[in-house]
Amino acid sequence: MGLLISTSAPEGWMVNLHPMDGDTSVFLRQLSDAHMVKRRSDGCMVIAGMEWDEGYLRRWPQTWLCGPTQTEAIAATNALSAWLEARYTGAC
Repeated sequence: MGLLISTSAPEGWMVNLHPMDGDTSVFLRQLSDAHMVKRRSDGCMVIAGMEWDEGYLRRWPQTWLCGPTQTEAIAATNALSAWLEARYTGAC
């Protein structure tokens, strides 16, 4: 859980995740060219963009599910758990 901050940059919008616990040892990946794909009725949003690796050498597509509070985010991911498990174990 944390705070998402979106700022304008020359290469497009950058979205940074800052952990709620303030742990600076966590590498904060940047999502560039971020855009909202879907807003759910519970206030959660699906955000897509391009994510950089640690050395800013490669980018790949990334999708984030962001919730207005920890409770909504957990509920949304719990609802997706069966789909996510099937997707990442190849059982879909």
